[in-house]
Amino acid sequence: MQSLSAHGGPVSNDISDRSFRVKTTSKSQIHTPSHSDPQNHHKITEQIEDIRDRISNDNTAKNRPGADRVFTYSDRTLAACSLWKEKEVYIDLICDLIQYFHKHQPKGDGAVLVFLPGWGDISKLFLKLYGMKQSFKIITLHSLMTPEQQHEAFERPPRGYRKIVLSTNIAEASVTIDDIVYVIDAGVRKERTYDPATGISTLDTKMVTRANAVQRRGRAGRVQEGMVCHLFPSYMFKTFDEYPVPAMLTSSMEEVILQSKVIYGGTNDDVSLMLTSSMAKPSTEAVKKAVIGLKQMNCLTLSGELTALGRAVSAIPVNPIHAKMLLLGGAFRCIKHAAVAAAFLSIKNPFQQQPGTKRRDAGRDYFNKGFDSDHLTMVQAYYEWRESEKNAPRGDATAGLQFCEDFGLSPEVLDMGHMMINQFINFMID
Repeated sequence: MQSLSAHGGPVSNDISDRSFRVKTTSKSQIHTPSHSDPQNHHKITEQIEDIRDRISNDNTAKNRPGADRVFTYSDRTLAACSLWKEKEVYIDLICDLIQYFHKHQPKGDGAVLVFLPGWGDISKLFLKLYGMKQSFKIITLHSLMTPEQQHEAFERPPRGYRKIVLSTNIAEASVTIDDIVYVIDAGVRKERTYDPATGISTLDTKMVTRANAVQRRGRAGRVQEGMVCHLFPSYMFKTFDEYPVPAMLTSSMEEVILQSKVIYGGTNDDVSLMLTSSMAKPSTEAVKKAVIGLKQMNCLTLSGELTALGRAVSAIPVNPIHAKMLLLGGAFRCIKHAAVAAAFLSIKNPFQQQPGTKRRDAGRDYFNKGFDSDHLTMVQAYYEWRESEKNAPRGDATAGLQFCEDFGLSPEVLDMGHMMINQFINFMID
């Protein structure tokens, strides 16, 4: 067994990926509990035996049956596996792995790609790596970033620096970075779920699917031998879903139907038949409810024909109700305010409960200047946050964070919202 850090052990095997060999490693947990308490020691011993049995029956690692490799792991490693939690992103462990790859270069010199579930974890890891004062060229990849910003990921780092790419699943297939040698898979992803009964869409945290894990593994070793470290125990791999839910089933059918009307044409019955005949078919109820919603927005006529408003809304790649808000914002010359509201409605509420406060709305109340509107309250909070960053002394990156802490705002959501707001405004101007 090859140990990559002092925080628990990996389950590793060699696999053949494309034309270069890739070392695949499954790794878990951070701290091992103390054995000093006899009762605690007995409990840990039972957990270790359970993990040992699970590894013995697992043959995920290629050419390394679980029964052969289980005895190569120390009790510390097995105890660490027993503490592993689903949907947890171990930022400190990822930092340790990056530091190991940077210092020891087990597969030679090359860039490191880290898969993370969302912008919040990307921001946390970015700040932690930046604070380490190492010769890192840290680059973030997210769907909300502009093409110019994403292009930076393909550029070689300055001499003496190591490129660290922090990415969501956009780097699984949408982009290929040829100098990646090391891949760290946090094993967690974000998936949008849509409930047609309530019309509510949520972004949920889930474990990766088996297809995700295999695809992420393929990002390493494209130009030389590489290494992949999956931050979940290998015996959990077979319990994951095989594939992600098709995108058509995880979003509002209003957007799908509107696009179908533009591209396919036909009556509502024709579009409904086409969608319900697809491999990932939505429910008939979801299609009917979406048609009713589009009619109420005046995107479709009562007879189901596409209106001029509907065609304009379909050109904006967001939920139709938010696209209509942007169009109306442009018509009434308040596009910036409309973009702010639409962005946070598309992502999530920027307000969060502060530690020590009994009421969740404590921070929100400060920004409610008698608006009687959650949307205008979010707009006010965004503008004041931006003002706090603009007025901060040059080089002071903590002013915005302190403002968020003082008034119960999420800096990650605000950062993501800021990028989306700029995208909306640029799109409307163009």
